[in-house]
Amino acid sequence: MLQLFRQNTIATAIAIILVAFLAKFKYLGMPPIAHTRLGNGFIIHFPFLDRWYQHHTTWYVFLSILLLLIIAMYCNNIVSKDKLLGQKNYFPALLFILTTSVMYEFNVLNMAMIANMVLLSNLDKCISLYHASLPRRKLFDIGIFASIATMLYFPSILFIPFFLLFALVLRSISIKDVSAYLLGLALPWLFYFSLGYISRKSWWYKENFIDFSIQLPASIPNGMQLLLVSILFIALFVYALYMKNKLTNRFSISIRKKWSIIMIYLFVTIPCGIVASQFPSYPWILFLTPFSILLSYTFLHHKEKYNIFTLYLFIAVLVCIQWLL
Repeated sequence: MLQLFRQNTIATAIAIILVAFLAKFKYLGMPPIAHTRLGNGFIIHFPFLDRWYQHHTTWYVFLSILLLLIIAMYCNNIVSKDKLLGQKNYFPALLFILTTSVMYEFNVLNMAMIANMVLLSNLDKCISLYHASLPRRKLFDIGIFASIATMLYFPSILFIPFFLLFALVLRSISIKDVSAYLLGLALPWLFYFSLGYISRKSWWYKENFIDFSIQLPASIPNGMQLLLVSILFIALFVYALYMKNKLTNRFSISIRKKWSIIMIYLFVTIPCGIVASQFPSYPWILFLTPFSILLSYTFLHHKEKYNIFTLYLFIAVLVCIQWLL
């Protein structure tokens, strides 16, 4: 089975789609969760998301799964394009599909998921800075997207200083480059408040309505499920780190620098996921994106039997979580 995902063919892409719907099939028939705030962002709000979810739950989850497939393919494209694993394969996409299948909340479109797409695009731009001939233009775009992500999901504000740090890790930048980044940060806010001043009755603008999306966890829906997922993820994380340290020594300096910013990005997402009334909940999609990229190393052991065991272990835990707990 793993040989199929080591190829870069149409058949592999079709297999990813089939795996996605098989792994998430149960969630298509789940009833809606009460008291959701799917469309509440920091200062941008999409109230129609909650109404759509409550009245057309199956279609909402179906389109959310399609969106997760797009994110999975985009993750895979970033890894393949920059040769982060030394070879082209579909392991990042496969692992993103599997990790987001462990809980129903990860398969429901919300503002954190939309912000995650924006942040992932910024990570892609940061990685491409290493070979960029005009870093100033890219830093300007990164600043714009960082502000948009913050408007959608406030904890994304943590990434604002780190995107500049990523640029410093990859290359030397000038004061003008930093100024371009800061100008990019300011532009969406100027645009937003200008539109708000002109027309305060817009569907996306609500005066004096701000949702920081910051709340300490108050409940754990399924303790046994969380325990099993935590054990699996921690074990895979340790194994992936071991394989990464073992294999990245063979890579060039540029690849090692790119992996450094991915690891920093991964750790920054952790506090973004913690701030939710339920643990774990929607915001953990930010963590699962770089986590899936790192877990790709668990399928790169030179002994195939270890790779097959890892895959079957993941599938067994996933089936247990979905159908037995």
